[in-house]
Amino acid sequence: MRKVIKLNIGLKQFSVFFGALCAICSMSPWFTWIYPIGLIVLFIFIILRIPFIPTVKFNNKDVIVLFFLVLFTASLTKLCFIDTYQNIVLIISSIIPLGIIILFSEEEKYLLLRYIIRIYSILLLISLIGFILKLIGLELPSSVLYNGNSVYLPFKNYYLFVINQDFGIFTRFASMMVEPGHVGMTCAFLLYINKYTLRSWENVVMTISLIWTFSLAGYAIYFVGICLHAILSTKNHIKTIAYIIFFCFIVGCASVAIYNSNNDSLLSAMIFARLESDGGKGIKGNNRNTPEFESFYDKFVDSENYYWGLDPDEFRNQFGGTPNSSYKNFIVERGIVSLILLLIWCIIYIKAYPSKLGFGLLLLFSMSFIQRPYFLWTIQSFVFVCGTSYFYSNKFTYSRQLLKLANNN
Repeated sequence: MRKVIKLNIGLKQFSVFFGALCAICSMSPWFTWIYPIGLIVLFIFIILRIPFIPTVKFNNKDVIVLFFLVLFTASLTKLCFIDTYQNIVLIISSIIPLGIIILFSEEEKYLLLRYIIRIYSILLLISLIGFILKLIGLELPSSVLYNGNSVYLPFKNYYLFVINQDFGIFTRFASMMVEPGHVGMTCAFLLYINKYTLRSWENVVMTISLIWTFSLAGYAIYFVGICLHAILSTKNHIKTIAYIIFFCFIVGCASVAIYNSNNDSLLSAMIFARLESDGGKGIKGNNRNTPEFESFYDKFVDSENYYWGLDPDEFRNQFGGTPNSSYKNFIVERGIVSLILLLIWCIIYIKAYPSKLGFGLLLLFSMSFIQRPYFLWTIQSFVFVCGTSYFYSNKFTYSRQLLKLANNN
């Protein structure tokens, strides 16, 4: 009996580890462009969880959450009436793994978070070391690499990291991923969950990586996350808000002074100039959609397709390989009904596992979704589900079992 129990515990942890690999692969590191590694990891994860299906204990909260996930899936796939192959891929790659994670135990969800943070930080650290060596002039082996999306220029693949455009020390750090913004966005979420403390080496690595991405969206999520975490974690809200306002004032004045004194610099063009006011877009950095897409969207909201989205083939023909990414893309592709159901599902999950910090996490994901509607990436959906559960459990007690898991992993 003892051997069987040990085997099950080992197999469970192994399956959780592959769940974390699944999440990392959803960010499309360069090796997944060449080999179907992400697909292999996904199938291993699903197969490893099959033996534990009979042991799953459903509660009322999980049933309600899964019911609304099914409703969201039905809307997302347009009831599978069209483009069946793409719908099957979507369900297998995003919905089924998410359903599995929802049914994880509290300890497994926490362990998954720890694995994601640890693996992601190791990956970033390896990339940062190679990136710095390249910047100081060390010749590293490289090759030209093409991404499947034609919107991207050819990448310079240094194997430890990739570069799309080289600006010397101001080259945006993308690790092994497609875009620096993807790295910054993920770092911002994980730092919020990991409480920002620089006593953690993972947080140090993620903070350096985030800064070097020069991602305006990543900076915004990071800053809002720190403010939310500070306000929601303290009882003296007024004092905390006053400190935040004072800090914002100082940073704002310093930014204006830097920009005005050297507004022709590359750094000013990459960050400060994008914060300038723009009558049509709010700020100049809000450039996630082309004028052609914006014109199409203005007409689209008055059409019948607004509710359920375009036919997948029509969407690919019109916008495949174009530099467009915002919540408007999600609406055009999936429909406003899917967006509403996704929001309802997230709120229901927060209501099932309520906490102040969990609500803050939902706000951060909503903020990110406006610019990058990538919630169906498992790196996002897994972190949202496990992070919400983690904050909920912490509201009552920081259990010894969770601490033991953290120390061992």
